Amino acid sequence: MIRKFFAQLSGRTTAFCIGFFVSGNLLQWVHRLDATYIAFMGTLLGAVIGHSVKEDFFAGKTADSGKDDSHA
Repeated sequence: MIRKFFAQLSGRTTAFCIGFFVSGNLLQWVHRLDATYIAFMGTLLGAVIGHSVKEDFFAGKTADSGKDDSHA
Protein backbone atom coordinates (compact mmCIF):
# COMPACT_ATOMS: atom_id res chain seq x y z
CA MET A 1 0.00 0.00 0.00
CA ILE A 2 2.78 2.46 0.88
CA ARG A 3 4.72 1.55 -2.28
CA LYS A 4 1.71 2.48 -4.42
CA PHE A 5 1.36 5.78 -2.53
CA PHE A 6 5.03 6.67 -3.06
CA ALA A 7 4.93 5.51 -6.69
CA GLN A 8 2.01 7.84 -7.44
CA LEU A 9 3.89 10.75 -5.86
CA SER A 10 7.12 10.00 -7.78
CA GLY A 11 9.05 8.74 -4.79
CA ARG A 12 9.59 9.34 -1.11
CA THR A 13 11.24 12.74 -1.43
CA THR A 14 8.33 14.26 -3.27
CA ALA A 15 5.83 12.68 -0.88
CA PHE A 16 7.63 14.05 2.18
CA CYS A 17 8.02 17.48 0.59
CA ILE A 18 4.32 17.64 -0.13
CA GLY A 19 3.57 16.45 3.42
CA PHE A 20 5.78 19.11 5.00
CA PHE A 21 4.34 21.81 2.76
CA VAL A 22 0.74 20.85 3.57
CA SER A 23 1.37 20.53 7.32
CA GLY A 24 3.19 23.87 7.35
CA ASN A 25 0.30 25.57 5.60
CA LEU A 26 -2.19 24.02 8.00
CA LEU A 27 -0.18 25.21 10.99
CA GLN A 28 -0.02 28.70 9.47
CA TRP A 29 -3.76 28.61 8.94
CA VAL A 30 -4.32 28.04 12.67
CA HIS A 31 -1.75 30.80 13.38
CA ARG A 32 1.06 28.58 14.67
CA LEU A 33 3.71 29.50 12.08
CA ASP A 34 5.10 32.71 10.66
CA ALA A 35 4.38 33.55 6.99
CA THR A 36 8.12 33.94 6.37
CA TYR A 37 8.60 30.28 7.28
CA ILE A 38 5.91 29.27 4.80
CA ALA A 39 7.58 31.31 2.05
CA PHE A 40 10.97 29.78 2.83
CA MET A 41 9.61 26.23 2.88
CA GLY A 42 7.63 26.82 -0.32
CA THR A 43 10.80 27.96 -2.06
CA LEU A 44 12.88 25.10 -0.68
CA LEU A 45 10.33 22.42 -1.48
CA GLY A 46 9.71 23.92 -4.92
CA ALA A 47 13.42 23.56 -5.66
CA VAL A 48 13.43 19.93 -4.50
CA ILE A 49 10.34 19.06 -6.51
CA GLY A 50 11.71 20.94 -9.52
CA HIS A 51 14.92 18.95 -9.29
CA SER A 52 12.95 15.71 -9.12
CA VAL A 53 10.91 16.67 -12.19
CA LYS A 54 14.10 17.66 -14.03
CA GLU A 55 15.69 14.29 -13.28
CA ASP A 56 12.60 12.45 -14.52
CA PHE A 57 12.42 14.60 -17.66
CA PHE A 58 16.05 14.14 -18.68
CA ALA A 59 16.08 10.45 -17.79
CA GLY A 60 13.21 9.98 -20.26
CA LYS A 61 14.99 12.02 -22.93
CA THR A 62 18.17 9.98 -22.55
CA ALA A 63 16.30 6.70 -22.81
CA ASP A 64 14.35 7.95 -25.85
CA SER A 65 17.45 9.27 -27.64
CA GLY A 66 19.20 5.94 -27.16
CA LYS A 67 16.30 4.16 -28.81
CA ASP A 68 16.23 6.61 -31.70
CA ASP A 69 19.97 6.23 -32.36
CA SER A 70 19.78 2.44 -32.46
CA HIS A 71 17.03 2.55 -35.10
CA ALA A 72 18.87 5.00 -37.36
